[in-house]
Formats: sequence, C-alpha cells, structure tokens
Amino acid sequence: LAGPKKLEHFVDVVCEFDADRTTDWRVLRTLKNRSGATPRMGIFKMTGTGLVGVGNPSEAMLETIDEDLAGWALGVANHGGRSWIVQAQALVSECGEDEKARLVCTGCSQRRVQQIVAVLAARCDVTVHDHLYVNVVCGLDVADPGLDLAIAGAIMSAKLDVAMLTDTCLVGEIG
Repeated sequence: LAGPKKLEHFVDVVCEFDADRTTDWRVLRTLKNRSGATPRMGIFKMTGTGLVGVGNPSEAMLETIDEDLAGWALGVANHGGRSWIVQAQALVSECGEDEKARLVCTGCSQRRVQQIVAVLAARCDVTVHDHLYVNVVCGLDVADPGLDLAIAGAIMSAKLDVAMLTDTCLVGEIG
C-alpha cells in the first residue's frame, strides 16, 4: 500500500463533506472502496447551533424562487441515489464590440451546456452569441442529463426575458 490514498485502503467507506462557499448547505457523500459503489448522499444545513439534516431538499429549493425574475427553470436531477427538484439559472449578458463571448458554468458540465446551446440554435432558432452564465443552485455538481431541458429553459427564459411559471418542471435529455 502506497500513495496519497493509503489510509482509504484500510477502511470500507470514506465519508466526505462538500461545501459551497455561497450556500449554507453541506453535502455528505460516501465513497466505498469495496463491494461496489455507494451512490448515497445526505444534505445538511449549517446553522448557528451546528449541522441540521435537510429532510426534503426539493422543498428548500422551491423557497429560493423569485417568481418575477427571468432566467431560471426547475428540473429534476438524480444525484447521489436521490431524485430531487433543482433550480437551473442562466444569465445572458451582451458582449462589447471587442469582447469574446464567454461561457461560465457552475454545478453542471460546460460541454453539456455548449451542446444545449448548439441544439437551441439549430432547432429553435435561438442563438446566444453573448456571455452566458449557467448555475445549478445548491452547490452540487449535477451530471444527470435529465436536467438538460431545465438548463435550456433557463437559457431561453434569460434570452427572451420571460419568467417561467412556478408550477412547471422541465425534465429531459437534449442530444
């Protein structure tokens, strides 16, 4: 046994807390070394008295919505063995004359967003030649392709400056 993960080879499960500096949520992930994967996670909220379990992260996500603001959409993502409602946000900002368009992604794959933008241009005649910022709210890095449609909805909402309906949830892979 050698290397930087030497201690992890002596145990069956490693528990790891992830945190995003912009939220008070903490994610507890389990990493199993033997007998298959453990795609499990727990969501906690940091309070003044310590960590408190978040029983329904979807409900907490819905509390952060500004109904009148454009540039967001709700989707369902499977993450850590759980399916829950997450909010995708997008901001489209015009480029200056000498500026190169920029794509910044937080909580989702930049390559995936590039593909979504390409599909919007090819199939919906909506082009984004501006700065595009995409965020999946909650501080998680979501890789579920089922969130593609929500990301596309947030981009369309931001580009057209039209707010989404709060009782709408977009689920689907775009390819």
